[in-house]
Amino acid sequence: MAFRRLRPEVLKAGIVLLSAAITLMPATVATAAEGNPNYLGILSSTPPTGFTPSPSIYSLAQGQNTLTFDLVVTNLTSETKSMNLELDLDHITTYPINGVPTDISDGQPGVVNGVIVDGQFNEMLATEVQDPNPTIIPFSIGPNETKTLHFTRTLAAGHCGYFQVDVAKQGLTSQKGLAGFEIRVLGCGAPSISTTAAPTTGVVGDPIHDSATVTSTISPTGTVSFSLFGPGDSSCATDLVSGNASFKNIALVAGSATSPNFTTAQAGTYNWIARYNGDVNNAPVASACGAEAVVIQPTTPGIRTTASPTTAAVGALIHDSATLSGGASPTGTITFSLFGPGDTTCATNLVAGAGGFINVPLSGLSATSANYATTQVGTYNWIATYNGDSNNNPVSSNCGDEAVVIQKATPSIATVAVPTTGPVGTVISDTAAVSGGFSPTGTVTFRLFGPGDSTCAGASLVSGAGFVNVPLSGLSASSGGFHTTVAGTYNWVATYNGDANNNAVSSHCGDEAVVISKPLGGQGCTPGFWKNPKHFSLWTGVTPGQSVGSVFSVPATFPDGSSGSTLASATLADGLAFQGGSDLNGAAQILLRAAIAGVLNANNPNVAYSLTASQIISSVNSALASGDRNTILNLATQIDNANNGQAGCPLS
Repeated sequence: MAFRRLRPEVLKAGIVLLSAAITLMPATVATAAEGNPNYLGILSSTPPTGFTPSPSIYSLAQGQNTLTFDLVVTNLTSETKSMNLELDLDHITTYPINGVPTDISDGQPGVVNGVIVDGQFNEMLATEVQDPNPTIIPFSIGPNETKTLHFTRTLAAGHCGYFQVDVAKQGLTSQKGLAGFEIRVLGCGAPSISTTAAPTTGVVGDPIHDSATVTSTISPTGTVSFSLFGPGDSSCATDLVSGNASFKNIALVAGSATSPNFTTAQAGTYNWIARYNGDVNNAPVASACGAEAVVIQPTTPGIRTTASPTTAAVGALIHDSATLSGGASPTGTITFSLFGPGDTTCATNLVAGAGGFINVPLSGLSATSANYATTQVGTYNWIATYNGDSNNNPVSSNCGDEAVVIQKATPSIATVAVPTTGPVGTVISDTAAVSGGFSPTGTVTFRLFGPGDSTCAGASLVSGAGFVNVPLSGLSASSGGFHTTVAGTYNWVATYNGDANNNAVSSHCGDEAVVISKPLGGQGCTPGFWKNPKHFSLWTGVTPGQSVGSVFSVPATFPDGSSGSTLASATLADGLAFQGGSDLNGAAQILLRAAIAGVLNANNPNVAYSLTASQIISSVNSALASGDRNTILNLATQIDNANNGQAGCPLS
């Protein structure tokens, strides 16, 4: 603080004659009003007491425009002193902030915060409006007397801002006085509130909020509290957010505040009321009930559906599921409708009124229909309809949203060839049984592929009646008989030809092999016949360029540890020309020459040979493994005799 017209440091000079004091109510700033230890060489003062009220530092609150304080003064002379004291309240209108004269006439808190502290002004820098009506107090004090002076000053209504308070001898107000301090008078704002509800219309479940803007002659600070009143509460009696602190005491930012969102739960008219709670300069003010109506309509939830399955074979069971989303906690039921193939506009409900499809209760937010067994190939369409409740409108999925494509069924086919083995001349047949599918009807066609056609790529050996389009009897059909004429492996393939609801299906080549063996006999062809290149075309099962070791097991140490490897790596055609010899190696050559011819005789379907290929290979492998020359030569003689059979060689 400072006394009138003098800087604070100047005011501390002088001779102490009289002391006075001004004592404020508890404050948070370490400054105080000052007395004067030497006033006019007559009086001294110490800080006063009794300054009331003081709800803020050096301040008078809203509606409290009377300043009262006491000064304790002491006459330090031995004479009675009399004078008129003058109480001045000069209005401080501007003060330099950062070198710029700034209007602080309204005394709004914080105007000079950070630059100067409220109540600490250098009066020499301030611009003031002099007190037009100073208070004059006659004063007399006896020799060495101490007395308390009581001062009261009422400011006119509407007077706000910072004031310099000085007590001095009348006529001597331009110099250091008896006491001085600053006060701030608050509460002269004239606030008003404007509000905006958003949105003003919506559906149940929509979030709504309110915004308020406060304006005043003195910039408003503080908070706004929002209240919301539900449908039917036209007098705004019950605040729906009374216990929700997030809606109360929301700080103004640039003069505005916005409530949090409130999620509506009923259809009807809601009303907001926004109340500005006031500050030291501005009284509370509120919007009116009915000024901010928000009309909430029933909501329409979303519906999401899932057909299961979306593709299947005829006869499959299909169903639909529906799940709601949004809305206002929807309850109630869902009705499922199903429309069959060809009904692209969803005109004829296949399950109308059927249990499990009509009014299926929601579980949570979902419902599932019963199963429906399909009976036609084509596209089915589901429609799911939520039937609504008090807060939610009905809603349906669309025709075509849930297409289920039903395709032909694919049955299974099982076949049994009769017999599966036999000699040349055996009559063979096939039987097919159809299972699964969708009540299959129709016919089965049988095909037969002969020896050498292992991929069933050639022409079928059978055709016509008894084999083509044989009608099903029940779910089975049997072919006619086929008289075999050639040894080897035959393969049946049976094909179910399908019908309107079932796809065609076939057994696989190789599933039904029938092995027809040639009769054993006394025929045979010699190594010399088989080594002739013009007879290579008659080789069956092996080829001339194939190695000896690929058919027979020639021991790695055979023979003699020297030349055995040449026997295994030689071609079968070369083996037919082995010369033999007197050693073990020669014996092996004799055996292998006879054995190669024997395998060719056994493999050829037109040679009635007395041995099988497997018998020959097994015996040769054992003899070679024995390493015994006699064993090897004895087996060579047996095979050679078979190659020169009594019935001769039937090939040419």
